Amino acid sequence: MIFLTLALAITATLIALSPRFSPRLYRGFVFKPRPYIEGDYASRVVAGIEARDVSIGTGKGAVLHAWYFEYPGADSAALFCHGNAGNVASWSSVAAHALRNRMSALVFDYRGFGKSPGNPTLQTICRDGLSAFDFLKNTLGFEDTKIVLIGISLGSGVASHIASKRDHAGLLLQAGYSSFPVLARQVVRLARFVPGFLQFRPVLDNARVLSRLNTPKLIIHGGKDELIDISHAQTLYQSAAEPKRLVILRDSAHSGVASRRECRVLTGAVDEFLLGL
Repeated sequence: MIFLTLALAITATLIALSPRFSPRLYRGFVFKPRPYIEGDYASRVVAGIEARDVSIGTGKGAVLHAWYFEYPGADSAALFCHGNAGNVASWSSVAAHALRNRMSALVFDYRGFGKSPGNPTLQTICRDGLSAFDFLKNTLGFEDTKIVLIGISLGSGVASHIASKRDHAGLLLQAGYSSFPVLARQVVRLARFVPGFLQFRPVLDNARVLSRLNTPKLIIHGGKDELIDISHAQTLYQSAAEPKRLVILRDSAHSGVASRRECRVLTGAVDEFLLGL
C-alpha cells in the first residue's frame, strides 16, 4: 500500500510539473524574448525600404507590433516568423530576401517580444502567426497564394503551423526542428525524463506538416548547428512531400552564416526558391 501511494504521488507530481500542464515552469528555458529598449529601432531601412510600424490584432485582446516593408507595386509578400531572442529590429535584415525579389515583407514580434505585450507560449506564438498571416491577407490585401512563409529556428514551428492552416505560396525553414518535443529533449534537461503524452503542446510536428504539403519547400540548415542538430533538417527533408529542396551550409552554426561563400549559397538558394513561386 505504501509503495502504491508513493507511486501515485510521484505520478501526480510528474504530471503537475510536466510541460503539458505547467508550461510556465519551462518558459525561461523555451523563450528568450528581448523587450523593447529605446534605441533598438533607430535603424529601420532594409534594402532601401523603410519599415512602417503596424499593429496586428489577435482577436484575443492582444495587439502585436510588426514592421511592414512595402515594395512598390508588389503583389506578393513574405511573412517572417523569427527565431528566439531579439525583436523586429534585430531580425529586420531578413526582409532583404523578399525585397531583393520585389516582394513586400512583414516581420512581426510574438507577444512578449519587442513592443508586443504579453507572455509567449507555444500556443500563443502559433496564434500570433495566424493573426499576422490574416493581417497580410485581409488588411494589406495580399492573396493567400501570394504569401510565402519563412520560419527561422523557433519560428519554423510557427511557419509550419500556418502552412497547415492556410493556403500559401511556399514554405522556407531555416535552422528548423523536426518536432518540438524532440528538440526539447535535446536542449532542456528536465524534458528528457518526461514521457511523450506529457510533453509540450502543441507538439509542432514540422516533419508531419511537411509530409502533407504540396507547396514548394526549402529547408536550409547549418552543418555545425550546435543548438538544433543537422539531423532535424535531414528528418524534415526525408519527411517532406515534393517539391522540396535541402541546402546544407557545411560550416555554419546556429547563430549565423560562417563565410561569404556560404552567404552566397544561402542567398542564391533563397532567390531561386522565391523566383520559382
